[in-house]
Amino acid sequence: MKYFVRLATEQDKPAVAKFYDNSLPLIDEKQTSWIKNIYPSIDTALKAIDLSQLFVCYDSNDIVSGTVILNNQSDKEYENITWGRS
Repeated sequence: MKYFVRLATEQDKPAVAKFYDNSLPLIDEKQTSWIKNIYPSIDTALKAIDLSQLFVCYDSNDIVSGTVILNNQSDKEYENITWGRS
């Protein structure tokens, strides 16, 4: 199976919502900093689509298998990290 990544569009909203509906119940709070019913949320993902900040990973059957928000915002905890730049 091949996977692809692209910027999400308005048309992706139903598939992204379905992905979140299926994925969020599986979050293990001990392994992530995510908190069920707070973050991540479907609303956060849909807003990121509107801001052109959400990317979707999808397979050759056009099924969304992952998402990522890419922007310049970060949590305060990351401010003291020396990030490498190339």
